[in-house]
Amino acid sequence: MSSTRSEVVGASWDGTARLWKAESPYRRWSSEPLVDGCGIVVGAKPDGRFVAVGCGSLHTMVWDTARDRLLAELPSVTPIVTGGYASAFPAVSSGGDRAAIARGDAVEVYDLRGPRLVHRVQHGGAVSAVAFAGSGRAMVSGAVDGSVIVTREDGTGLALQASAGVDVAELLPDGRVVVADAERHFRVYAPDGALSAEIMLPVRMMSLRSDGPRAVALPLYTVGAAPPVLIDLVRLRIVAELKDRVGQVFSARWVSVCAAAMSRTVARRMSSAWSRSSDGSVTLPSREAGGQIRRANVSHSARIGSMLCTMNLANRIRRRPCR
Repeated sequence: MSSTRSEVVGASWDGTARLWKAESPYRRWSSEPLVDGCGIVVGAKPDGRFVAVGCGSLHTMVWDTARDRLLAELPSVTPIVTGGYASAFPAVSSGGDRAAIARGDAVEVYDLRGPRLVHRVQHGGAVSAVAFAGSGRAMVSGAVDGSVIVTREDGTGLALQASAGVDVAELLPDGRVVVADAERHFRVYAPDGALSAEIMLPVRMMSLRSDGPRAVALPLYTVGAAPPVLIDLVRLRIVAELKDRVGQVFSARWVSVCAAAMSRTVARRMSSAWSRSSDGSVTLPSREAGGQIRRANVSHSARIGSMLCTMNLANRIRRRPCR
């Protein structure tokens, strides 16, 4: 075993030496209890290695979940109390070296190796959305005045104007910019800023979880319960509404070729509810054209990498096999 206990080497009778990675496949982080009543605690990318977690007026904590290490404590996000907006989630770059915090009408960008403030992006209204690209340090932010600003790694930028206040702003891997606004417009812009397509959403959205050609848009929790929406990012159309949800959906992640979503529930009951699950009847969005909804019964022994698990307000677990 290596000195870091992350690798194991073994030799066989045929003279072959083999090296195995022995790192834990699980990511974890923890902190001491701080206060009750944090509300909905969700990050821009809650399933990445680097996670930023805010709680009201308390400091934003940035964690490296691979090492269970607190990287930095940064200022809190400034809440937006009017217009039905969700306050912008704190964001962390994929490399874990930058964090972005919405502070009033500006975005503060921090170098986490300090940590120290290195850049400010100014808007004309309260910042309501912040996100880094899937790789690198490129960032997009949006505000309640409809302004959208893309800040690229090479120092260049792009300014766009939405038709209403911004609920969601994301950068796709191919450089396109996605914006969902308070009037339910879902717009996709080319890397040069040209409008590529516009879709009308059934409700306002608070976040987008993309994976290749498709994405799941999660409804804004301030407007009440509504189903997530599956969007085709190639044909630029709504594929399906995932209507088998019960309660408000606040987070989603892609597992293999499908998304996993959890309906809103009481946080202190969540872990016990998961451990009590066994099996259930579920539905899933099909990979085939048309986005048909398929129902199936699955067992607890199914591969976790090929399933979509959901939790509802009744604390019942539902699983979606992804084929």
